[in-house]
Amino acid sequence: MRSRSNSPTPASQDEGDSSGGGARAPADGSSDGAPPPVDSRVPFLLESILPPPVFMPEKEIEDILLELMKIGPASKLARNVHKVMIFVLAAKFGVHPRTVQEGLSRWWPHQLIDKQAGNGHVSGGRWPLGVDVRTSLLPTTHRTRGGGDEDGHTGGRRVVTLTGVPKSERCSQEAAVASLILLWGKEHRVRKHILTALFRAQLAYQAKQNRIASSTRKAREAAAAAASAVTPGVAAASAAAATAGRGTNGGSRHVVLAPRPVTPRAVGAAV
Repeated sequence: MRSRSNSPTPASQDEGDSSGGGARAPADGSSDGAPPPVDSRVPFLLESILPPPVFMPEKEIEDILLELMKIGPASKLARNVHKVMIFVLAAKFGVHPRTVQEGLSRWWPHQLIDKQAGNGHVSGGRWPLGVDVRTSLLPTTHRTRGGGDEDGHTGGRRVVTLTGVPKSERCSQEAAVASLILLWGKEHRVRKHILTALFRAQLAYQAKQNRIASSTRKAREAAAAAASAVTPGVAAASAAAATAGRGTNGGSRHVVLAPRPVTPRAVGAAV
């Protein structure tokens, strides 16, 4: 592991007093005795000659993602939650979301070149990192696809290989799921935000289900009210017409009109 800090060596004595009788500066280089600020964004660069092993996920994050995908479109929800996690990490590291990968160099190993190149570099690019993912968390078209150079088969699971954390919301579902599993295990600061995203998605889903149930209940009540408003004489006449229409000939259709109710005006006119 190699430090990436380039801070200069602090002075050991106050340069303002050449007689030697002045107060000596603190050993850490600060003027008031307080420790100097430490850049915690990218403190180290992890290097390795060998590629990293496949990352095995925790059961908790798999259960969270399964619950999340039962709520709505799996691909959209996974990408939206992953997008929020990228913004959270960018705020924690104090970097732009597109450069958030630099803050993960503490645990994402880079290739260590055993033979120094002509330019003097001994460190290469990032090692690809494989994440073991349940096939039920992947799109249907990717669950039975044969393994290739980047994806391998392990029975009911698949190894999704990442060359870096996706920084675009237009990434694939398998990349977003693998990245969320990886961040859950490596960056514990995102766990609370993932749980919050699941809770909000559950609230929105429950509100939608309540609206559907309410509209269905109102439609059923309206139909029942309309059926109860039919005059008993009309209902009996309609039933008789339906019975008479099923004669031996089978082709006749009789229409029975219900008598109109007699009003006082009609009685006066008849007299």
